[in-house]
Amino acid sequence: MKALFSILFLFSLSLSFSQNILKKKYDQYFPNTKKKQIERLNHQLDSVQLIEDTLTIHLKSANDLISKQVNELNELHSKINTLKSHSENTLSDLQNEVEKLKDSVHYLSYFHIVCLEEMIPQNAGEEPRLENTCNWRNYKLVEIGSSDYKGRYTWTTDIFKKEGDSLTKISIVELFKPQLIVELEALINARLKEDFAYLMETNRACFPRHMAFPGYKLSDMRLIITDNSEMSFEINYGLSNACYAVNAASALFKIKEMIPYLIE
Repeated sequence: MKALFSILFLFSLSLSFSQNILKKKYDQYFPNTKKKQIERLNHQLDSVQLIEDTLTIHLKSANDLISKQVNELNELHSKINTLKSHSENTLSDLQNEVEKLKDSVHYLSYFHIVCLEEMIPQNAGEEPRLENTCNWRNYKLVEIGSSDYKGRYTWTTDIFKKEGDSLTKISIVELFKPQLIVELEALINARLKEDFAYLMETNRACFPRHMAFPGYKLSDMRLIITDNSEMSFEINYGLSNACYAVNAASALFKIKEMIPYLIE
């Protein structure tokens, strides 16, 4: 009898243990009480919160990285603008220096004159022909001296403008600013008149007192330039052969004095 009770007790105990295990498994997968549902929801909430915290950390890191990159980009833009401004200022300064240099070269070109003198033999018994060629700025001046039977030289000047590889013959008037021709003629004639007054005093036979200074146009003058930066305007009084020695006169100027009147 005792054995039967023992068997029944063990069977009850085993059945109860099995029910507890099954209940736990069932409750785990199929919660059917509010407490179990709350526990499961809390667990899910904790998981969601953990995910949210992780996302917040990553988002903060991303924002910090973006902010850093924005600052670096702004600094880079600032440096680029500074360099651009500096580059523009430097370029402007260089352009100004180049213009100054061009102006200096242009100014110095007025004083750079290279002349070549040649003696060209003529027929037997004749005096050689003299030729003086001067290169000045973009012009070429050719002076020709031809002698007469007494060995006296008469000079002419041809003026050429250089245009690439070609030469174009021009008049003396074309070297000067048209609006200043009258003023230039007055300046030249003032100096020629001084020389004329002296000749009248020293050469009465050739320049009688009643003879007045005629005045000359620029187109009536012969231009002479020299490699020591001088420019001369020569005129001819048209006197007789007996007065050949004083028939020509010239007004001499430094090139510097002529710059305001010359065409650029």
